[in-house]
Amino acid sequence: MRRILLDQNIPFPVARQLVGHDVVHTSQRSWGHLTNGDLWAAAQRNSFDIMISADRGILHEQNHTNRKIALVMLDTNRWPIVRQNLEAIRRTVADIEPAGLITVTLERRLGRPPGP
Repeated sequence: MRRILLDQNIPFPVARQLVGHDVVHTSQRSWGHLTNGDLWAAAQRNSFDIMISADRGILHEQNHTNRKIALVMLDTNRWPIVRQNLEAIRRTVADIEPAGLITVTLERRLGRPPGP
C-alpha cells in the first residue's frame, strides 16, 4: 500500500478508484491554497509516496533533485477522459519507482466511457 496525494487539480473521484492505497486529496488536508513548492514539501513531510497532478508547471518550477516522492503527471484532468483511463493510472501507480517521474498521456476515446 502506498500513500498517495492527489493535487487539487485531480478529480476527487480518482481517490475511490485507487483501491488498496491510502489516498488523500489536497482538499481533505486544506492544502488547496499551497503553491507547488509548498505542496511538494508538505507531501514529503507527511510521508506521501506518490503525488498525482495535472499541473505541468510543477515540472518546470521545482527542483526535482531532492525529491523523495514519486510524481505522476496526467496530461489532462478532465474527468470524462480520466475516468476512461483509470486502469492506466492504476498501473502507473503500481509500477512507479520511489522518486520516479512518469507523465501519463491519457487516451481520448469517442463515445460513452464504461465503468464508474
